[in-house]
Amino acid sequence: MNYSYNFTRMNLKFIIVFALIILLGFFFFFLFKNKYLNKMCGCNKKVVKEGFSGNSSGGSSGNNSGVAWSDDLIKRFASYQSTTNDNRNSYNMAVIQQQASPSEAETLIKTGYWPWSSDTKYEYTDAIWHHPIIKMNVGNALDYAMKTYNETAAKLLMSWNTKEGQFLLFGGKGSNYHTIKCSTDLAMIGVIKKEFKDDYVENSVPIQNADIPNQMPGFTFLNGVGPCNPCLALHNDYSCPFKLKTKDGDDTISPVWARLFSIKN
Repeated sequence: MNYSYNFTRMNLKFIIVFALIILLGFFFFFLFKNKYLNKMCGCNKKVVKEGFSGNSSGGSSGNNSGVAWSDDLIKRFASYQSTTNDNRNSYNMAVIQQQASPSEAETLIKTGYWPWSSDTKYEYTDAIWHHPIIKMNVGNALDYAMKTYNETAAKLLMSWNTKEGQFLLFGGKGSNYHTIKCSTDLAMIGVIKKEFKDDYVENSVPIQNADIPNQMPGFTFLNGVGPCNPCLALHNDYSCPFKLKTKDGDDTISPVWARLFSIKN
């Protein structure tokens, strides 16, 4: 009886631990969804301010057709949101018109899905498949994403979850273990800076663009552009292409960034 009692307790502990692991898995999934899918695209369950409101000078992102949405299309799009979509998502109309062409909006209204290219579909499903935390049916993930995000928003989303995007958002370890990152300080916003501790006091100094490859091992400017500001990509300006070589020797450009930089990888 004692052995049976102990065995039952062990089973109970195992079940509890397993349940906690499952719950944590769901927690991290929704944390990722809210933090990256929604925050980076300015979206949430009720209010979807899709995309970025920053400048979009340069690069291949955005509504390249140059055609504004008609008043009739805007009304039908709003009607689609309140009826077919049951107001599950709403959109910042000023931003979405910069990102999606009228024909893309017409496709969403007719089919319920934003049109994506085959490359974007592949890159999105590949990102979900290889993500260390999110383990879900890639078909379901793609279905949800294409109902919610236009292709431009999807590409922006994926770009931040790459080594290039992580460097722009959070920085990387430079020479002498200093952190090299894009500044968010009002005094030098959008400028690469070096963060370090001086007598246990955190400090930072701006870095000249030409000195970035010296300060950040593995960083290289591309296309013969020469020294330029890579932080421009945070504002949808992809006129400063670069690549990063990781510790394992990988110096390839992530496919989504190759497309944003208009580079054949």
